[in-house]
Amino acid sequence: MARKARVYSPSGYSHVIVKGIGGMVLFEASEDYAFFLNRMKEYSEETKLCICAYCLMNNHVHLLVYDADKSLPLFFKKICVSYSWYFNHKHGRTGHVFQDRYKSFEINDNAYLITVFRYILNNPVKAGISKADGAVIVIMLRNRDSQTAG
Repeated sequence: MARKARVYSPSGYSHVIVKGIGGMVLFEASEDYAFFLNRMKEYSEETKLCICAYCLMNNHVHLLVYDADKSLPLFFKKICVSYSWYFNHKHGRTGHVFQDRYKSFEINDNAYLITVFRYILNNPVKAGISKADGAVIVIMLRNRDSQTAG
């Protein structure tokens, strides 16, 4: 059976989630977080995807993105392939690292945009994880116009 085609948000904003396969821990050490964050920065610049907020939990990732160019699939292809290779090589394993395709949810009004933003930032708190215990919470707010200029 064919997969359902992705629906793009008319506003350009989406809440995106990717999970470790079978609940597997994706980030076991600080260098794992650093590798993912470096690739996220590199690939978001390459694809002109604006990452407004993100949260890396030990077994999943939340992103709030602005995707004017519909480049989210390319961004996730790049980051998932790159991180899977890194993770499998580092841990001497083979196989899938991420469960299924990433999930994306359209954001079509300001109230939901604010709700998603708060949810992403509060996710580690609700999970009972402090920053010191390994959750990485970073906010990247960019002026989306500056992404397309130059």
